[in-house]
Amino acid sequence: MGGGEILRFVGNKPKETEYLDPNALAVHDALPFIIWLTVGFIILSAIILILRIIGIKSFRLHGINNAISNIEKLRERDKAIIKINKALQTLTNIVQGSIFRLDKNTKNYYAYNLKRAGIKVPGGYRYLEAEEFNAIIICAGAVLISLSLAIFLILNPIFGVVCMVASLTAVSVLPMVIIRSIVANRNKEIRENFMDIYLMLHYNLLLGGDTPIEKIMGSYAKATDSEEMKRFVENCIGHIDIHGEYNATMHIARDYKEIPEVNKLMRLIRQLHEGGDVKQELLGFREELIKDRKYHLERKMNKLVSKARFSFNLLMIILFQAILSAMAIYIPDLQGIGSFF
Repeated sequence: MGGGEILRFVGNKPKETEYLDPNALAVHDALPFIIWLTVGFIILSAIILILRIIGIKSFRLHGINNAISNIEKLRERDKAIIKINKALQTLTNIVQGSIFRLDKNTKNYYAYNLKRAGIKVPGGYRYLEAEEFNAIIICAGAVLISLSLAIFLILNPIFGVVCMVASLTAVSVLPMVIIRSIVANRNKEIRENFMDIYLMLHYNLLLGGDTPIEKIMGSYAKATDSEEMKRFVENCIGHIDIHGEYNATMHIARDYKEIPEVNKLMRLIRQLHEGGDVKQELLGFREELIKDRKYHLERKMNKLVSKARFSFNLLMIILFQAILSAMAIYIPDLQGIGSFF
C-alpha cells in the first residue's frame, strides 16, 4: 500500500487496518504522551538548573528551607554591611572636615597598628581604616563629654569635672594603649617562633634561593601551632603573589617594621636577588637566632625554678605550722604551747 493510502486507515475499524503494523500504530497513539513527557523533562531540568544557580542543591523541604534561609542571611548581611559603611563614611566625613581630622603621621601610625592588631569593622569583613577609627574615637569622646556636662549641670559640679577629665583621658589614651598591647603580644609571638621558620629557609637561601620561599613558608604554616605565625605566613605569601619575591620584601618589612629579625631576613633576601654574597651573613644570622633562643629558654627555666622554690618554701612553712599544731593538740603537757597557738 502506498504511503498516502495508510492515512485512510488510521483510526478506522480493526478489520480495515489488518495490513498495518500494530507496533507502528501503538507508537503513533503514544506520541502525544511522549511529547508531554519530553516537555516535562525539559521543564524539570530547567528548574533543577535554576535551583543550582541560586544555591539550592536538594529537593527535600528541609534542604530547600535551609538554602532559602542562607540566602536571606546573606541578604541581611549585605544590607548590614551597606548600612555600616554608610554610617562610618558619614561620620568620617564629618570628623575629617573638622579640626579633629588626622594628619599624615598620625594616620600612618593608626593604620599600622590597626592592621597589626587585626581591628575590623563591625561584621569583620574588612580592616578598620585610620580615619574611621579616629571618627569613632571622636564620636565616643563627644558622647562622654556630653554626659559629663549633664552631670556637671544637674547632679554635682565636682563629680562632673572628674567625669569629664576621666572621659578625655580614656578616649585619648585607652584605645591606643589596648591596641598597642595587642600588637606587642603579636610581635613577641613572632619573635619567639621566628627561628623555626628561618631554619626552614636557611639552607635554601644558602644554595641561592632555588626553591620559592612561599612554598617553604606554606609548609611551615601547616606544621606550626601559632596562629600569629600562620597570619604572618599568609601575609607574606599574599605580598609575594602580588608583588613578586623581590618587591615583596619591602612590603613585608614595612608591615613588620618593629621586628628586627623580619627586617634583617627581608634585607638578606633582597641582597640575594641583587646578586650579593650573603652566605656569611646568613650563617651569622642563624647563630644569632640560636643564641637568642637559648637565652630565652634559660630565662624561662630560671623563672620556673624560682616559682618552684617559692612554692617549696611556702609548703615548708605550712608543713611546719601543721606539725606545731599537731604537737599542741596531742602533747598538751608542753607548757605554753597551747596558748601560743
